Amino acid sequence: MSRGHLAAVLVTLTCLLAIPASASAVEATADGNSVQLSDTPLEAAYTFDPGQVAFGDVPVGSTASQLITLTNTGGSPALIRGAFAGKVGTDWLSFGISQDTCSPVPPGITRELPAGQSCSYLLEFTPSQRGGYAEITGVVTEGEVHFIPVGGNGTEPAGEFDTGSFDFGSSPVGPSSNRPKHTFNLSSTGLDPVTVQSLSIGGPDQDAFELADPAVCSAPIPVNEKCQITVTFDPESGSPGPRAATLTALTTGGVVEVALTGNATAPLTYRAKMQIKFPKKAVVGRSARFKVTLTNTGTGPIAGAALEYKARQGKSGKAVVSKSVKVPALQSGRKTAMTVTVKLPKNRLSRGKGKGLLVNFELVHQGLTLAARRGTTRLDFGQAKSRRPRDVSDT
Repeated sequence: MSRGHLAAVLVTLTCLLAIPASASAVEATADGNSVQLSDTPLEAAYTFDPGQVAFGDVPVGSTASQLITLTNTGGSPALIRGAFAGKVGTDWLSFGISQDTCSPVPPGITRELPAGQSCSYLLEFTPSQRGGYAEITGVVTEGEVHFIPVGGNGTEPAGEFDTGSFDFGSSPVGPSSNRPKHTFNLSSTGLDPVTVQSLSIGGPDQDAFELADPAVCSAPIPVNEKCQITVTFDPESGSPGPRAATLTALTTGGVVEVALTGNATAPLTYRAKMQIKFPKKAVVGRSARFKVTLTNTGTGPIAGAALEYKARQGKSGKAVVSKSVKVPALQSGRKTAMTVTVKLPKNRLSRGKGKGLLVNFELVHQGLTLAARRGTTRLDFGQAKSRRPRDVSDT
């Protein structure tokens, strides 16, 4: 609304509200209030949508808006002199109107709203100070003021991170199960609770940083309380080198940010060396012990790996034993010694199928074989029981 238009409506509104109480009045309805200021019969009828406006909490200096629709539900045209926001007082300065199709152009004349037709305007609330606001908004017609109640509350929220920057250190390019992470505290430092409207990570290397839960701070944060936001440095792709991004929280108290940095190192390699000491012989029906030494020769940690082994009689025989044992976690350059016990059941071994026990060992990590060894040890069936000859007598 232009200044000239606003001035004309305010002058009219002031004059209308100042008319003595002897003027006849119109009964208020649920969809709006009407004050009849003349004895002229009212033929047009007015319905506001919504019937009242509650802006709720709005930070000081910020603007909230609500579309107001006015419909002429009467049987004859309505003559509108202008829309208004607020009374003639101090609070009205925090309310404004834009996108107005109800007021006449130019100001000072009337705008005809035919029966059954509607017009609208955008009511805006920009509180200038903390506290509650109670006002009205509506239109001035020929001899009447039609209005609905308006309310709002000016607030002073503020949010602040516990740090302005954070360096995650180094992490390798590519898959990794051990990524550096950090939890940031976003505190409510204003006079009223602060609401986080959105959390995001942006910047040239935003894909290298990951929010654990973008909706973690969706509820208003009470004054002097905090919300915790966890970020992980995860450079899955690209070349080794520095990474930088920004954690941004858009709040009702403004925008707060944290500068994020980290260093992406060369991808991890997963390799291992296996040494096995085979026993000289394996006694059938007992257990054979194999001493295994594993060394992590790669740059990545070996965790959750398994040592799988299969034992068969002879090179072409079927496996008589097939098992898997867990391997302790191994950091790069470290080694571990294990003793693997292989049971040799009598019912799966036979003298006639060979005297060698062939055993294959594989170190499996994340579905990949990092090291493998095979070897043969002699099977010991023990001494065979001799049969006593049966005596045969002449009869």
